[in-house]
Amino acid sequence: MLQFILGRAGSGKTAEVFSRVAAALKDGKSPVLLVPEQFSFETERAAALRFGMKDAARVQILSFTRLAERVLRQVGGVAEQVMSDVTRTLLLSRALEIHTAPENAPDAARQPNDTAYLQAAGAFFAECRQCGVSPRLLSLAAKDMEKGNLRERLSDLAALFDIYDGLLAVGGIDAAGRLQMAADRLPAVDIFDGAPIFADGFKGFTAPELAILSCLMQSSALTVTLCTDPDGNAPLFAPVDDVMRDLRALAEEAGVPVLPPVELAENRRSLTPALQALERGAFAPTPTVFDGDAKEVTVTPCPDIFTECTVCARTVRRLMRTEGLRARDIAVVVRDLPAYDGILDAAMRRAGVPFYMDTAADIYTLPLPTLMTAALHIAAAGFSTEILLRMLKTGILPFDETETALLENYTYTWRIDGARWEKPFTADPNGLSEKRRFDRAGLEKLEALRVRLISPLADLRAALRDRTDGKTFAGALYAYLVAVDAAEGVRRLFAALSADGAPAAADMTARIWDEMMGLLDEFAVIFGAEHLPCRRYEALFHLAVGLLRVPALPQSPDAVQIGSADHVRLSSPAAVLILGANEGVFPAAPAESPLLGDRDRETLAKSGVRLSGDRLQKVKEERLFAYLTLAAPRRFLFASYLTSGAPSAIIDTIDTILPHHAVGSIASPDGSDIESPAEGFDRLAAVWREETPLRATLAAALSDRADYAAFADGLRRVTEKAPASLSPARATALFGSDLRLSASQADAFYHCRFKYFCQYGLHLKTRRIADVDASLFGTLTHYLLETLLPRYAASGAAPDLAALRGTVHNTLFAYIEREMGGLADKPARFAYLLSLIERTCVSLLWFSAAELAQSRFSPVAYELQIGTEKLPAPTLPLANGGSVRLVGKIDRVDVYRRGDTEFLRVIDYKTGTKEFRLSDIPYGLNMQLLLYLFALCSHAVPAGALYLPAKDITLKNGSAPPDESRLKMLRMNGPVLADADVIDAMDAGGRGVFIAAALKDGAVKTGKNMLLRADFAAVRDLCNRLLLQMAGTLQKGDIAAVPTGEEKKLPCSYCDFRAACGREEDGDAVYIVNKRDDAVLTALREEETDGKKMD
Repeated sequence: MLQFILGRAGSGKTAEVFSRVAAALKDGKSPVLLVPEQFSFETERAAALRFGMKDAARVQILSFTRLAERVLRQVGGVAEQVMSDVTRTLLLSRALEIHTAPENAPDAARQPNDTAYLQAAGAFFAECRQCGVSPRLLSLAAKDMEKGNLRERLSDLAALFDIYDGLLAVGGIDAAGRLQMAADRLPAVDIFDGAPIFADGFKGFTAPELAILSCLMQSSALTVTLCTDPDGNAPLFAPVDDVMRDLRALAEEAGVPVLPPVELAENRRSLTPALQALERGAFAPTPTVFDGDAKEVTVTPCPDIFTECTVCARTVRRLMRTEGLRARDIAVVVRDLPAYDGILDAAMRRAGVPFYMDTAADIYTLPLPTLMTAALHIAAAGFSTEILLRMLKTGILPFDETETALLENYTYTWRIDGARWEKPFTADPNGLSEKRRFDRAGLEKLEALRVRLISPLADLRAALRDRTDGKTFAGALYAYLVAVDAAEGVRRLFAALSADGAPAAADMTARIWDEMMGLLDEFAVIFGAEHLPCRRYEALFHLAVGLLRVPALPQSPDAVQIGSADHVRLSSPAAVLILGANEGVFPAAPAESPLLGDRDRETLAKSGVRLSGDRLQKVKEERLFAYLTLAAPRRFLFASYLTSGAPSAIIDTIDTILPHHAVGSIASPDGSDIESPAEGFDRLAAVWREETPLRATLAAALSDRADYAAFADGLRRVTEKAPASLSPARATALFGSDLRLSASQADAFYHCRFKYFCQYGLHLKTRRIADVDASLFGTLTHYLLETLLPRYAASGAAPDLAALRGTVHNTLFAYIEREMGGLADKPARFAYLLSLIERTCVSLLWFSAAELAQSRFSPVAYELQIGTEKLPAPTLPLANGGSVRLVGKIDRVDVYRRGDTEFLRVIDYKTGTKEFRLSDIPYGLNMQLLLYLFALCSHAVPAGALYLPAKDITLKNGSAPPDESRLKMLRMNGPVLADADVIDAMDAGGRGVFIAAALKDGAVKTGKNMLLRADFAAVRDLCNRLLLQMAGTLQKGDIAAVPTGEEKKLPCSYCDFRAACGREEDGDAVYIVNKRDDAVLTALREEETDGKKMD
């Protein structure tokens, strides 16, 4: 027997079913309630509330899948392996690989890993199964057609479908096939013993489901509810009416009587006239306009999806607060749920709204799938630093954060990649750029970490080196997980996430383990007899993981339900919020099937092959989804759309039927619509710069919160571009009351205070690749000059170039062997750059020896350390009782004695082109040599502070010494005492060969950087003031990111900390004005005499 219960949405169809179920229970029967899979839980809950736990247990609530399980358990067939969507795609990929093999389709361009094509083909074959279309039927239809593109495409699809069907038969059965198997075997048994059967909540049925219903109506009383208009609104309910016709035809074919339908006309759901009018008139050809107040229906235009989600979360909060609704009484419906993923859920969390979002998580980037796919990539393609670090950072491997960081830093420093992972680590973990002793202990630890990381992967590579079957593949990958104790790693992650208050993430972590183990089992079964190379298994596994979706589980029974219109079950919620009601979005604009278009389907239908996926049918279904959503709420309806697009038919329908509906706003001017602290903070940030009542109200309302002070300070800094600062107490704790400063620290401070804070306050260090950079160049140059120059300086003559080259080479490579582990593990580029350093040092040594041979200045110290017991640091007192002490190292100190007077000069070896400019000093820059000179000149006269540039001035392998023109390439530059005798003592005859100063007719030639004794004293006083100013600024906590440099040449472009400071391109800066020396000195002299400060 067959009977229909017909009625529009909200007419009480489910209530009528429950009444009949209650009557059956009263008669002692165990009625069957057949519902869609996703509605099972909600139906069981409703049954328990309606009938009580005892009677509800007698109601057999089944989905078609569970019904098939029961049938096959009784008559046989339950042991058949049911293929998941992922498994079917894998088999389809394998089928496509066979189908497109050169011997089968030499011109085929499709790839077996083409996910888009596989999904399209899978959807088409599933549609064929649902419509009862077999590969043979498809092939026969193709043969009956005229030659042409459609015939070729159908023949190709039929052949692929046939291979796929064959693989399915070997590997198991899909869900549609299992339903068909149950339908075929159902006539052999009456599993329900004549109990009444009710099918409720279905919008349509597939061919296997119709076959099952045909069997059921022949043995029991079958009642089917359908959402349609008994009065015949055919355009809207056409898809449902087609279902009713199909069921009537089956009943007629089987000789089953069809009772008159029960027709329900009254809307029992909507509690207000406006909502009743909207349900009745939605998408009707000539809707009746409701001219009354419709304030319970609100339409809100939104500028973007983020605002839309914020408004949605705010509305939910308001409904819960003012209307007394529970979260479970509210539903949010969208059509394109993935577009809202990560936005809508974030807005709900910020608003403090409990919710359940009916999405299936993409697991590809989760820790365990990441680990497994990465391990397979290494097994197939070899070791990769990027992949190995990705594995380490999953948190599953038995490596702590420190061990992971050590490996990452080492591989970055030494550019470890590829096959180098298979060789022992031998290089110094410190790299090359710092002058430290070789870290043997650190290297041993790193080597042990390398072995621990690589060994299990090497075993996996060995196991999968040859072509293997699916069982061997799955076993090898599982053995790797056992070797690294991945199960324990997952347990650690679960515990950590649970402790951090992330139960949903913890639950997902635990469930992923079961999903991945199930995936390995499926590989073992479906590829059990296939011998494939590792690269193919890797591709298949990547494909499978990318397709695997794990649905989220509700974390609370009292939660807002968020779902897609085609999937969500709306059990008469009190309020419904529709998002994304834009044209082409909701209702969606269906696209043609990528494999068979609508015309192709029409042609097929003429051949007797009917498919269900044409666009007209989908358009009708989309409109039905929209109607069911509009008809769902009992009390309130909210709809929003984005103003970047046109509103959809949903908005048009509301506007037409309810012209007096409410119009929502994005934000009220007085802030009265704010529903959560998080939104209050957002709104306050938006109006922070405005002196308005809203700003004052929000600030007062939020000021008692513990997080307000930090929030307000952050806003102040961002909106007012306030410079970074520390409290004086924190600054003193960080920098101290007694400061020990080097000249390079002072230079860093005056280049940028924030950089100084990062480098010398926080002691942050940037990672550097082990290469011959400026730092290493300087280290090696200083070492060679310190080691060898005293020998040649004492000789009083320039050395033989050939002998000098040999000495430098031997000394340099002995140092490399002793301090850096030699050249064996260094790249070829390293040896090449060493050769450049070698040639440069030969030039510097030859130049220095030649310069000293003609000079009356003699070296008295090399690498002289200031701030030792032998040479105490100069000290400047601070007003607060603290002090500033100058420390550092001077490359070389030379002295010249004239009678009882000592003249001192300091020399600094500089890579690149370092040029001294007196105009830099007032800005705190370039003080290094002068500070060191003044530190030594308590009882001597400052004669000069000179930079010696590191350049190669010798001819490659030539034995002739450099001529005078080449010597001038290394000429030292810097401030020199304007004393003819001193200049002659440095550069005999004052020719300007060795220093950038000269004599003319025995007198000092006017030029740059020529200072009198009084000038040196004035510069010394300025440097001291700058050091004191630096100390005072630091102790006040001023660490502003205000760089100093030339216009368009600020140091920001190469600063290691530019990502941290937050300075914008147009931010504050100090631009150096290059002045002539005489202008700088004049200003200094005026300051000395008038006590004025310089600009």
